[in-house]
This record gives sequence, C-alpha cells and structure tokens, in this order.
Amino acid sequence: MRRTKSFNKQKNGDGHKLDPIHQHLTRLGYKVFREPVIENHRFSTRNKIRNPDLKIVYGKFEVYLEVDGKVHGILEAPTENTLKRNADFERTNMNYIVLSEEDCKFHGIDIEKLAAYRVGEEYTKFLAKVENGSLFI
Repeated sequence: MRRTKSFNKQKNGDGHKLDPIHQHLTRLGYKVFREPVIENHRFSTRNKIRNPDLKIVYGKFEVYLEVDGKVHGILEAPTENTLKRNADFERTNMNYIVLSEEDCKFHGIDIEKLAAYRVGEEYTKFLAKVENGSLFI
C-alpha cells in the first residue's frame, strides 16, 4: 500500500478574534486570506509548514499577520515557540506583522485599526523598495 504525505491543518481556535480584523482590512480594499498553508524547507517545524493567521494582499504586495494572545507572551517577552516562529519568518525573508492582543488591551488600542495601520506601513515600505528598483514587479 502506498502512503501519501498528508498535512492536517489545525484550525485556529481563536479564529473568531480574527473576524473583525479580516472584515476591517477587506473594507479597506485588501484581499485577506485566513490561515494560509506556507511550506518552506527553511522553516524549523518538523513538517516545514507554517500557518500564519492572515495573509493580506494588495496588488503584488503581500504581508502575513499574526495576532498573538496570552499563550505567546507579550511583545517584549515572547515565548520560545513564538521566537521560533518569528525566526522562521525572518530566515525566509517573509514580510510579516505581529500584533499582541494583550499589549493592545493594556494600551487601550483598537487591534483592527492597528492592523490596518501596520499593513499600510508595510505597504509604504514595499512601495519604497519598488521605487528604488530593489523589487521587480
């Protein structure tokens, strides 16, 4: 019997927390994809797969968004697994944003608006790279 490699994607239990962010970004004209499966041989995971919370696309621009809850620690003191995830994104030069629910609550920040601001900020950086000729679109 031939066995095939399969990957059972585990759905995000906090997916309902992503709904307002997803809806807000969609209203602003971004294409938003939930929990995309990304495979890269440089990821540290056993199966070489990561599932960021959201993938945001605008034209040729794309960025991945992670919304971290309590299990990830806070931005200044992330857990070991969170550091590994972020290191995977850095190692593979993925454009990503991490938002901490706990930090947003502590500072009284609306996470949907912060997500939109940070995506816009990353888009501006993307445009600067394109303008300098360092990206080919």
